[in-house]
Amino acid sequence: MLEEKTIDEVKNAKVLSLNAEYDPVPDKVDDNDLLIIRFSSENADHYLFLGQIAGMKAGNEKPFVAAVAVGDYPVDPTISKCFEMVICVSYDCEAEQAVQDLIVNKNYISDGIINPVKYAAAKPKILWILKGAKSVEESYIWDFRGYLGWNLDGCSLNWKNQFSAVIRTSYGLINDVHDIWKIRQISDFSKDEVNKTMQSIAVINIKKNPETRNLGLEEVRKEYLVKRDFIKEQISLIDPDIIINCSGVQECYEDCRRSGKFKVVNADNPAQFRITKNEYCGNIFAKLMHLNK
Repeated sequence: MLEEKTIDEVKNAKVLSLNAEYDPVPDKVDDNDLLIIRFSSENADHYLFLGQIAGMKAGNEKPFVAAVAVGDYPVDPTISKCFEMVICVSYDCEAEQAVQDLIVNKNYISDGIINPVKYAAAKPKILWILKGAKSVEESYIWDFRGYLGWNLDGCSLNWKNQFSAVIRTSYGLINDVHDIWKIRQISDFSKDEVNKTMQSIAVINIKKNPETRNLGLEEVRKEYLVKRDFIKEQISLIDPDIIINCSGVQECYEDCRRSGKFKVVNADNPAQFRITKNEYCGNIFAKLMHLNK
C-alpha cells in the first residue's frame, strides 16, 4: 500500500510510493511530494493510472520524480514528460529493489538482460557479474543495459577497450570459437558485431547504486551479503547457461555453483590491466573447458 517516508534532506517532503496494480489514485499530491510510481509497461490500465495523477499536477512545471516500469524497454515516450526519470526493469523483484533504493539512496542503476529476444535465442546464454558501475555523481539514475547495448551509436574506442574482454569472450562462446587467437582484436570489430554480441548477453552489478570511485572487494562483498536473496532471485530469473563471476565475491560464486543449474567460473575485472586481454579471455575458455570434462 501507500508508503510515506520523510527525507531528511528535503524539509517537509514525503516519498509517496505507489503501485499502479493495486493502489488507488491519491486524493491529492502536494507540490513538494517526491512521487515514485511502479507500473507495468504492458498494461494499458496502468497508463490510465499515470495519466490521472499527471492531470492532478498539470499546472506544475516541476515533473514527478520517478516511474519504475516493469516490462520491455522502451515505455511510451509520453511518460518521460511527466517524470524526471523513468527506470525500466524486467522483473518484479527488480522493481521492488529499485523502489527501495530510490527511497533510501535516491539512486539506482538498472541491469540484467540487454535484449530479451536476442538473449533468449543465444546459445549459450551468458551472464556476467560485475562489482558495480562508476558514475560522475552518486545521486544518479541510469540504465546500465542501455550503456552496454541500446545506445551504441558511436562505439567509441574507449568503450570498446573497456569492454573488449566481455565482447571477445562472449563472441567466442556464442560462435563456438574457443581459441582466443582466432578471435579478432576489438579494434577490428564493427559496430554491428559489437551490438549483436552485447545484445545477446546479460550483465548485472552487485552494487546497484552508482559510485564515483572504484569499489573495494570487502565493500562489494558486504553489499552482496545484504542483497543476497535479491541477487540470487535476479540470477535465477535471468536463467543463464554460463555465469562469469567478475565480482570477486566468493559467496556469489558458491551460491551460483551450489544451485547446480549453471556453469560458473570466477574471473578478474574485465577492465583489468594485470594480464593481457588475450590471456584474460583464454583463462575463461580454459576454465569452462575444464568444467565440460
